[in-house]
Order: sequence, then C-alpha cells, then structure tokens
Amino acid sequence: MSIPTGTFEIGRDGPGVLVVGLDGTDPSRDALAYAVGMARREGSSLVIVRVGVPVSAAAAVAAASGTVLPPGGLMADEALTPENISALDELLPGRWRLVECTGEPGAELERVARDVRADAIVVGRSRNPGRHLLGSVTSRLVRRANHPVIVVP
Repeated sequence: MSIPTGTFEIGRDGPGVLVVGLDGTDPSRDALAYAVGMARREGSSLVIVRVGVPVSAAAAVAAASGTVLPPGGLMADEALTPENISALDELLPGRWRLVECTGEPGAELERVARDVRADAIVVGRSRNPGRHLLGSVTSRLVRRANHPVIVVP
C-alpha cells in the first residue's frame, strides 16, 4: 500500500513549526506555555506572534466590552519579560522567535503561519465578554484557518 504524499507533509513526524498568538491575556499565556512544552517535546520551532490592533478596531472592541481605550489603541502588552525570554532560551535554544505585526489578529496569525509553513496555530480560548457580539479571534480561526488550530482552555 502506498501512502499519498502532499505538499503539506515535509518528511517528519510531529510538528516542525508551531505559531502561537500572544496578547498578554491569561488565555494567551496558557497557549504559550502549552506551545513551549509541545515544541520542547517534539523538537519543533516556535514562532510567537504579537499583534497590535489598529486604533479603529481597538475602539470597536473597547465599545463592545465596555472598557476604556488607552491612548494609541489596544496593543499587546509586554508579556515577554527578561525572565520569560531566558526560560525560552533555555527550553528552546535557538528554536524560537518573536514576530510583531499590526492588523486583525486572526488574519495576522494565519499570514505568519503561512509564511513560516507552520504545522499548527496555538491560541487560548477567548474569555472576552464582547466575543459574542464581535466574535473571538479563536472562533474565527477555527472556522476559517487553513492550518490546524489548537485551542488551549
């Protein structure tokens, strides 16, 4: 029996590259912890993506969730402290990098995943009360992404 080969399979067992979204929320930190553990166990590379939300989109999110918009819009917070960077260097020496971009988070995660030929996108489950009105990044990725999406509770 021959096994059909496709363009997605690149000759290895397990994931070669994982993309994880990090926005400073607890669910995104949980997703990062999961992705780091998976990358360490599987010998994978990890691409951490921080997406700054443009001011117009940030205003809509703030209005829907009832939060006060900080000057300049909603940007990913500084979740990568020197201690976190040191831990990443220890756990994944030379196998991780940070990509920062601005745009719609789901589209940017998918774009980065496509650019790096990722095997999966790892995201945290949304806990935003406004997600029902606007839809969460996680639910949009699950419905529309061209890559497998791992949702960490």
